[in-house]
Amino acid sequence: MKKRTIRLQINKPLQGLQKGATIKLVADENSLPADNYWRRRLKDADQDGCVEILASKKKVEEPIEAPEKEFAEAVEKPTKTNRKGSK
Repeated sequence: MKKRTIRLQINKPLQGLQKGATIKLVADENSLPADNYWRRRLKDADQDGCVEILASKKKVEEPIEAPEKEFAEAVEKPTKTNRKGSK
C-alpha cells in the first residue's frame, strides 16, 4: 500500500485544534487518513463541514517553448529519369 500525506483544514474546533488550523496526516493512495478518528471526521464533514481536504501543492513547471529555426534546410527532390531512353 502506497502512503502519502494529505492536508486538512479544520472548520470547527476539534480535538484541541482551533478553527482555521491546517494539519498534515498520513493517508493511503485514495487520500483516506490512516487514523480512524480522522476518517470518521471526513465522513461527518459531508453533513456538518467540520473539516475539508486541501488541494495538494504540486509544483507545475512552465512549458518550455521550442526555439525557432534560424535557417531553413533546402531539400532537393530527386528528379525522375526516363531509363528507357527518349523516343
